[in-house]
Amino acid sequence: MHKSALSLTPGESRNITVFSFTVAARPALCRLAYAGLDQISVHVAYLPTPDAEYWIRSWEGGFRAGQAFATGFLERCTGPYLQTQPEAFVCQHNLVAELAALEIEPIGYSDHGPVLR
Repeated sequence: MHKSALSLTPGESRNITVFSFTVAARPALCRLAYAGLDQISVHVAYLPTPDAEYWIRSWEGGFRAGQAFATGFLERCTGPYLQTQPEAFVCQHNLVAELAALEIEPIGYSDHGPVLR
């Protein structure tokens, strides 16, 4: 949100963007892309590898993209909120406690929304 890489307004931000940022003063890489149905696909690599910009494009980038890797969708029509699945997150064991301890406030969207069954 700070980098104006996407809009939470349905119908806007249909381009692909890759940008670097920091989490607790450590490097991370994000890829945002229009996923259809007015959703944005979100891929994030924490402590990215040298080849992260290549691997972050894949839903299965995993440890090839970074020491932690997560994917999800930003729902904008009924939200905005972030949709994720437990299988969409991989992390080196030594980073689990560090990442779990982070307190990050969402900016302009909810970090949870309705569960569809």
